[in-house]
Amino acid sequence: MREFNQNQSPAWRLTYQQGNAPMGIAVKPIAVVVEDDYFQCEQIRELLEANDMQVIRCDSAEAAELVVARTGLELSLLITDVELAGCKTGLDLAQFAREQFPNLKIIVVSATKHEVPPGMVMLEKPWQPVQLLREALHEW
Repeated sequence: MREFNQNQSPAWRLTYQQGNAPMGIAVKPIAVVVEDDYFQCEQIRELLEANDMQVIRCDSAEAAELVVARTGLELSLLITDVELAGCKTGLDLAQFAREQFPNLKIIVVSATKHEVPPGMVMLEKPWQPVQLLREALHEW
């Protein structure tokens, strides 16, 4: 798991980025998980890593925007809570990510139902692991 804090150096850069991996080395899909609740984030991280995904963890929309802006073409999935630390919401982040990378798979989670733009998935908390995994691995 990689964590990204916007106040630290970009040491989170991946060793084998898509397209740059030596021949014969499989590159795992990369997911950004944006959740300010540590235990929720860990549950999502463990679930994704158990299914062969790399995870970059952020606790604010602002930090995640930097990750998405710098690595967006390499990302397979963005999972964000709506209510986050910082000034921006997960919905703001989802809209930013969609504008920058229209093909990025985006899952928004929240304790209350929200309308999300077409092409995004909304999961209400408490979600079931199989439900989140089904959406994360589903080919849209």
